[in-house]
Amino acid sequence: MVRPNRVAFTLVELLVVITVIGILVALLLPAVQASREGGRRGQCTNNLKQVGLALHSYHDAYEMFPCLRGGTGGTTVTNGNNNYFSGLATLSPYLDQATLWDAIRAGGYLDDGVTAVPPQGPAAWSTNFAPFRKQIPVLVCPSDPGGASRDVATTQGRTSYAMSVGDTINDNANCTHSYKRNRGLFSYGKFMTMANVRDGTSSTIAMAERAIYASPYAIRGDAAVLTTNFSGADGPATCRGTANPSKAGYYQSSAAVLSSTAVGAGMFWVDGRVAWSGVTMVLPPNSQSCIYQADSKNWGIFSSSSWHPGGVNVVMVDGSVHFVVDTIDAGNPASGQTAKYGDPSPYGIWGGMGSIAGSEAFKNPW
Repeated sequence: MVRPNRVAFTLVELLVVITVIGILVALLLPAVQASREGGRRGQCTNNLKQVGLALHSYHDAYEMFPCLRGGTGGTTVTNGNNNYFSGLATLSPYLDQATLWDAIRAGGYLDDGVTAVPPQGPAAWSTNFAPFRKQIPVLVCPSDPGGASRDVATTQGRTSYAMSVGDTINDNANCTHSYKRNRGLFSYGKFMTMANVRDGTSSTIAMAERAIYASPYAIRGDAAVLTTNFSGADGPATCRGTANPSKAGYYQSSAAVLSSTAVGAGMFWVDGRVAWSGVTMVLPPNSQSCIYQADSKNWGIFSSSSWHPGGVNVVMVDGSVHFVVDTIDAGNPASGQTAKYGDPSPYGIWGGMGSIAGSEAFKNPW
């Protein structure tokens, strides 16, 4: 009896096929990931365009831009927002959130249904006032993992986008320095206009990405605590020295950091403290951030950061959005902070893009 011939793969042939498939997957996976990131970055760009349009709509309505923070005053958690109400929150009606803005403006009650709060809500850091917990979708970059990791019942909405205080370091939180306002577009209690942007609206940053806090000691979202005044000539260089030399993207494990799910960058969209909702153009994008002493009310260097490879998105005062690379010229970090309003920035093109009236002469890096 003759057995019929069988067509089959040998073990060697199967191994070759599996190897080829593995190689193809290894080659294609980065391309797929890059394509997905390209889509996320595109959405992030669109988000910032909407924020830029909101800024213009606000300016059209009030003939000024919002301030970094302000509000209804108050001395307790429930009798006002303690003047920490973020300018970003006042943009909500121009971000298709008119109903949310009406709820905040009306005040009401805390979650207990008993404790009354005035118009514009309780203390800006409160998490037990339902409107503050609302997440405005366009305020979170889809590449930012910190935007998804929150308990919607106990935390405020998040923001991946921060308001520029320019290249001001010393007291950029409260603006008690001699010129009474930051060199960027936003300051505590100060309302800038288009006319104040003497360097040109297409050359001046309004807002920039700042990655939401996601894990302690991570440079993205966290800030190292410096207990000595670092606003002098070596301040930015001192801040850079907080990086962990053996673990890229992290601070030194021995350094104190302002790390907590309660005080990280972008964790409170309603609270306008510069440590949480502001950004500086001092150190280049994705550099270290540092705060003066372990108090979120204080000033510091708060670097722009993102999860996009190689840089960050920024929205200019004219509403245009651009991608700024990590290698942008940021001057000499030991050159000293400009102390006088109107002087050129010592922090290169990056610092010049942050100042609204520094009279810097440079070509936009795009």
